[in-house]
Amino acid sequence: MTVEVANLPSVTPVPDADVTVSDYCPPSVSGTLQHGVTGSSGTVLLEVPQVTVGGAGSGHGLEGCILATSPGFLPTFWYWGFPLTAPAVTWTQLGTPSVPSSGFDVPMLSQATVMELGAALVGVALDPTRGIVSVTVFDCAGALAPGVSVTTGLDDAGVTAAYGLVPSVTMKATGTDGIVTFVNVPTGSLTLTAMPTALGLPSSQITVNVAASTLTEVLMYPTPNP
Repeated sequence: MTVEVANLPSVTPVPDADVTVSDYCPPSVSGTLQHGVTGSSGTVLLEVPQVTVGGAGSGHGLEGCILATSPGFLPTFWYWGFPLTAPAVTWTQLGTPSVPSSGFDVPMLSQATVMELGAALVGVALDPTRGIVSVTVFDCAGALAPGVSVTTGLDDAGVTAAYGLVPSVTMKATGTDGIVTFVNVPTGSLTLTAMPTALGLPSSQITVNVAASTLTEVLMYPTPNP
């Protein structure tokens, strides 16, 4: 897999970032499958097993997680959200003619951007002992899905949901950008459920991990019988 690590929201490359692929983040949970460091373009080429014998990818194509770390940025847990079946995948904004890009890179938030996020969420103080979870929801055709509510299943008044690339705490479902961000999420395992409001039934569900002062980025595609 070719992985591009980018600084959000500028989408500029992050060179010298440590990138680790595992079944589940952090790699200490399930073991490291491959590790590398991004070059000046913010990309790294990693060879990983297509199928593993344990963890979330067990019994089918690898459905794992990428950990990206770099000084001055929050660590990122990036879950691509589906089993890999192709012999090569390119997670960059541009890709190459032989290996088309999915249009995704692994995002990282600088400390300055985190402060801007906190300022945008008026009345919400970011807790460094908790994590940030950002979800992008897609429809069956792979397009960004509006009108989807995402829930955490947590009974925790400290968690705040903000929908949209420009976060809004008043929205109750995704807009055309398909994005929802949860701040001050307690650490540990978290099960996310996506429910199209017009359908009234869940379209997908995924279990991820949350760590303190860490961005957990999740792609959610429709899955059978969530």
